[in-house]
Amino acid sequence: MELLGTIREIYRYPVKSMAGEGQRAATVGWHGLEGDRRFAFRRIGDTSGFPWLTAGKLPGLLCYRPYYPPADESGRLIRVVTPEGEDLAGDSAELRDRVAASCGGPSSYCTSNTASMTRRRCP
Repeated sequence: MELLGTIREIYRYPVKSMAGEGQRAATVGWHGLEGDRRFAFRRIGDTSGFPWLTAGKLPGLLCYRPYYPPADESGRLIRVVTPEGEDLAGDSAELRDRVAASCGGPSSYCTSNTASMTRRRCP
């Protein structure tokens, strides 16, 4: 068998367009890496067909560091460390308000069952 490459690092991005977290190991399934891009923020009222906040349009998102709390085995809870170092719940009003202030308009927090965000729950 011919060696095609070597994986040196694995990162998953729990919240779309926020900083990634290094992984020592990862489970890969039908929808990609387990826990990857399962959460996102979107602009409220955006009817463009792609309402998701992205680092391409809002580079400051990369300064937020999301992570899954070690005690949560479900993968349904997320915490986010802000650029100022505060540790907030991913679905907290405080985090939502900070993201909204950064993007210049109201935003909401969404969860997804798939990496592509096709099945979503948004307030």
